[in-house]
Amino acid sequence: MNQTKRKKSVTLIEAVIDMALLAFISVIVITSLLAGLRSAQQSAEMASAAQLANQQMEDLHNLSYTALATKSGIIFPQGNIPDYQTVNHDNFQLTIHTQIIYVDDPYDGTANSNPPDLDPADYKKITVTVSDAVTGVSLASITTDIASRAAETSSNTGILDISVLNASGQPVSNATVNIINTTIQPNITMSSLTQQNGTLFIPNLPPSSGYHVVVTKSGYSTDYTSPITTSNPEPTNPDASVLSQQVTTVTLNIDLLSQITIELTGNNGNPISATFTGQKIIGNNPANTPTSIPKTQFTQNINNGTVINNLEYDSYNVTLNNGWYFTTCSPYQPFDLSPNTNLTVSCSVTQDNTLPRIVSITPTTANNTDSAASFEIDGYNFASNATVTIQSGTNSSITLPNLTVSSNGTVISGTVDFTSIPLGTYNVTVSNSQTSQTTQANGLIIVQATSP
Repeated sequence: MNQTKRKKSVTLIEAVIDMALLAFISVIVITSLLAGLRSAQQSAEMASAAQLANQQMEDLHNLSYTALATKSGIIFPQGNIPDYQTVNHDNFQLTIHTQIIYVDDPYDGTANSNPPDLDPADYKKITVTVSDAVTGVSLASITTDIASRAAETSSNTGILDISVLNASGQPVSNATVNIINTTIQPNITMSSLTQQNGTLFIPNLPPSSGYHVVVTKSGYSTDYTSPITTSNPEPTNPDASVLSQQVTTVTLNIDLLSQITIELTGNNGNPISATFTGQKIIGNNPANTPTSIPKTQFTQNINNGTVINNLEYDSYNVTLNNGWYFTTCSPYQPFDLSPNTNLTVSCSVTQDNTLPRIVSITPTTANNTDSAASFEIDGYNFASNATVTIQSGTNSSITLPNLTVSSNGTVISGTVDFTSIPLGTYNVTVSNSQTSQTTQANGLIIVQATSP
């Protein structure tokens, strides 16, 4: 009887194992089938896109040379070819992007050569790109050059030569350049992508002022020329003027966006209104104080852990509103924000407007051989008898002698003998009294002097 039960138990266990193996194998088979189906569908979509790109290019080849211009492209006068069109082809939703630009071939000189080629529209370059209308993924691309049968002839038009560079001065390709001019009739609205060398030149433009140029790219900052207005009467990079038989150069700078993470103490979790002002300016207005017009300025609430996204690379000053003040910040202001970075800013704040406030300390690093090094703390609310001490870890604090406070209480300066101070990283404390003091964490580092 027991032997029969054991046989039945073994049979049941084997059945469970067999079912598990069958389920596992089924998952593998189904996953492989689905992957195969997706791969087949992707291949079919790419084949359909290639066919559509070839068909579009063939249709363009059948047009006259003068008709090869898109509705919003940079060839003037603009034509009737759609820049973008979405079609259903072989049951796939596909987007056709047609870009047509002039090419300035160096064989007869260029618009920037000496002497310049004032008829640089040597031939047209056509690029047809077909992408998935839903995902935006490029599936097929074809490029060809087409020349006119007629020889170049001079005209009374002018040329815009646009360069787009990043923060390091390197060219930015595939950036979208929009050109608008509403001062002439008919109005001009153009859009195209920069080439591999970050440039875009547009010949045959009517002479006029007021060519407004804006450059954008996904994930990048934006740059632009500015019109002369009552609020910005002196733009630093004004809208371009195109002159007859001349080349007008416009240079714009964009780079990857960045973010700032705020670490805040002293506010007890209360959000604080803060105004961020970049040091890049787009113009000057003598009627204002200050006269400079910042490119970036905004106000938002900050708290410990606040993350500010999509910031342009720049140096930022931050002021607190509603009776709040910074006592210390690391790094010091202005905050230098590089492209494609996450900068962490650690600050202490107070509502006590009598507390000493440290803006910067110079130097932040000193050699242990400096016997008479210049030392300076800039800030606010330094009492005439303020003292400066430094402390590393749990060691006793060290008072820095021979320092004096400016009459307006904004600078503490003097010479310091660092030879007797041990190596290490020190917090720097400015004390007006035992109850009125501010500490800059890691404000001074004493290092071993290197041999020459």
